[in-house]
Amino acid sequence: MADFMRITGIIQIIGGIILGLILGNMYGSWSVAFCIVVVLNGVLFIAISIMMESIQRMEDNIYQLSKAYFQNNPSEHSSPKALGNSRSSLSKMTHYKMGQTEE
Repeated sequence: MADFMRITGIIQIIGGIILGLILGNMYGSWSVAFCIVVVLNGVLFIAISIMMESIQRMEDNIYQLSKAYFQNNPSEHSSPKALGNSRSSLSKMTHYKMGQTEE
């Protein structure tokens, strides 16, 4: 996805420059402003693709670190031990009725 966005951004930059040169010679400033927007949009696509690649690298690094950690500490694979009885007492709710308010 990052490669697609980078290629799209490069195409938009090149297309914006060419369109700006052609339309700038023909019509004037509004067409040049439009082409500048197209170029800035291309830069935005490239920036997002760089961020996506960075996130992917971090994700890969975290995966490799967790894989190495669990290979070096095989006891961590066991399920966690229960901390005791986690059930709460419901004795205070014996006379509670749903939808009724106390008066």
